[in-house]
Amino acid sequence: RHKVRIHRCPCKIVSNTTFLLFVLHISVVLGSASAILAWREGHTPGARPLVLLLAGQVFWSLMLVFRLRAPAAEAKLFWMHMMWIGVVAIPLGWMLFALSYTGRDRFLNWRYVSVFAVVPVVTVILAILGPAQDLLQISIVQTPDLSVVQNNNGGIWYWIVAAYTYLLGGAGSALLIGLALNQMTAFRNQAYTLIGAL
Repeated sequence: RHKVRIHRCPCKIVSNTTFLLFVLHISVVLGSASAILAWREGHTPGARPLVLLLAGQVFWSLMLVFRLRAPAAEAKLFWMHMMWIGVVAIPLGWMLFALSYTGRDRFLNWRYVSVFAVVPVVTVILAILGPAQDLLQISIVQTPDLSVVQNNNGGIWYWIVAAYTYLLGGAGSALLIGLALNQMTAFRNQAYTLIGAL
């Protein structure tokens, strides 16, 4: 396994960690407030999937807070595995949001959603198992001098999640960009019609 050793001044680590914790707490507050507002929108297209996306972001941020505050390497490793639940919720929410917002409701039935949810469900199971499985295969070791050795070589499921995230992220973005371009074309055609009428 490829290992990277990072040495930092202890005071700098504390300063950077404090700032990151501050940003993460703001992210949790804003994400939670946004999720509540989206939930209140009820039947507005994309509202429910947006709640899932924001819930994933809030969950990921909270797990990262717990990881940064954890005193031991074993605890940090546990919270790192829990972060994966938020990681897979975000692209799933994004894809469902894009389908709903662009009016492709036929892909939001239980069959399609079940297919989209396979990777997240398996990931949640692996995250709960934690270090007992080696499919995600992420490890952290702390040394007495506050340097950190982190093994970034993921197992097979690590790469499946990465591919899933980029695939759904790209597909959802393409749907929304296509909608924006179509609306621009419609507005342009309306402008040409108005100019012609004048």
